[in-house]
Amino acid sequence: LRELAEESGYSAHSVTELGSFFVHNRLSNKIQYAFLCTDIFEHKLAEDEDEFIENHWFSKDKVKKMISDGEFDNINLLATLNLWLHNDVKELN
Repeated sequence: LRELAEESGYSAHSVTELGSFFVHNRLSNKIQYAFLCTDIFEHKLAEDEDEFIENHWFSKDKVKKMISDGEFDNINLLATLNLWLHNDVKELN
């Protein structure tokens, strides 16, 4: 939750782990975890000086179109979106 607040300026009352994946398969044992945060609220913390992050809010259908249109080129983002789009957590429906 600290990382969410630091990176996005929001926090969440409910957090569900969607899954995980290796960041650099076969090259590293580093694992990235993906979480679904719901019931969010504004919670600003000091930002990292070397990070420039903008928040954008899209519907699930818009995200699917953006993926099929090739608008995302970050493998970690694509893996996380795949977990989100294919997870059966009740809040995702």
